[in-house]
Amino acid sequence: HLAEKLGIPLDSTLTAELALKTDETKTETEKELEKNIQDEPEQTNYESVMDGIVKTLEEKDSYEEALPLLKDLLNYNRQRVNISAMDPLYERIERAHSTMENDEELVATYKEHLAIKQQLDDIEGELHLLDLISAHYTNIGDLKASKRYQSEILRVKDGLEYKQAMEEEVQ
Repeated sequence: HLAEKLGIPLDSTLTAELALKTDETKTETEKELEKNIQDEPEQTNYESVMDGIVKTLEEKDSYEEALPLLKDLLNYNRQRVNISAMDPLYERIERAHSTMENDEELVATYKEHLAIKQQLDDIEGELHLLDLISAHYTNIGDLKASKRYQSEILRVKDGLEYKQAMEEEVQ
């Protein structure tokens, strides 16, 4: 019902486009993509439809409605251990919490996202999240927690410098 309300078709437009082409004009990549869509049509449709609905809600700043759907998409990708897809979803969830001024939920999301950044070996992203968490604790007056995260920032930076020094030594 929500998809109809927002004017989002439930059919995957990608599937419709592929159906219009004949087998003769399809590239190998298109044939493989079509095969994958046929193998997992429900999963592909679910993820693309949900993402389309959420993007429409985000464009309308309807974060209260978008947030539960974003969390569903996050869980969907978590079940499939699709860490690279989880990273941008966390950013979208953080944007929703920030806009709605849900500071406690925002910091909890930062902490969950931090684990993803570590798994992706995204040191810059990790440092950014650590800085945001530290700033939050400073703003609420929890200097002990803020210092703990500042120490973690220094530890990560030291590790990065050590890694860079080792790479230079090898060259």
